[in-house]
Amino acid sequence: MIDAQLFGHRRGAFTGASDHALGVIRASAGGTLLLDEIGETPIDVQPKLLRFLESGEVRPIGETHPVKVDVRVIAATNADLDALVSSGRFREDLFYRLNIVRLHVPPLRERRVEIPTLSQHYLRKYAQEYDKGDLRLAEETVEYLLLYRWPGNVRQLTNELRRMVALSERDAILMPEHLAPEIAASRRTLPPSERRLDASEDVRRSGHRAREPICVDRGGRGALLARSSRSSRRAWRRSCFL
Repeated sequence: MIDAQLFGHRRGAFTGASDHALGVIRASAGGTLLLDEIGETPIDVQPKLLRFLESGEVRPIGETHPVKVDVRVIAATNADLDALVSSGRFREDLFYRLNIVRLHVPPLRERRVEIPTLSQHYLRKYAQEYDKGDLRLAEETVEYLLLYRWPGNVRQLTNELRRMVALSERDAILMPEHLAPEIAASRRTLPPSERRLDASEDVRRSGHRAREPICVDRGGRGALLARSSRSSRRAWRRSCFL
């Protein structure tokens, strides 16, 4: 039950409720709550979510009194919320209550300047996780990563690096032959005009430092930031997710 997952429940509130549960909203009190794929929220749950955002209170299933919760809310979606509102599948009042600060992050292929920094970060992360020592990416390998279109965006990039690390020798230099076949073949299948980076995108030569990812990891995806209206804290801390 999505209601129970969000708002929590008391023991015996329904069949299978063998213990008390806080729910993810109360569990996030004092911090940040990510509501991923908000566009898929069932229509019957949306009014309850709206009530929480407006009042800063939740009522766990089986409880008679609401509980105040102070939490930041980030809602992310890969869907066109405007179209969902127009079709009646997403409440207009909930949309506007969430849409306080709206962010749009383009797909990874449109921000290739971030790929070297992301690659080095996850290379170090997975090398430590798999105890593979000091792994490095060859310059030509980085160029393949830069030229690939990444239809799966950052998740696909991180999965590719995890796979490469898992199959590599300790302290190895990862060459293009370590890449998945579809990535290794992508340079050959690109039109000749796209096989080289533009001067503004050749981050290895320009020395440009990639900006830190802000939010959201799939192209065309939006992030909506909101807070429960009774929140007492004034400061917003930046929260990032991939």
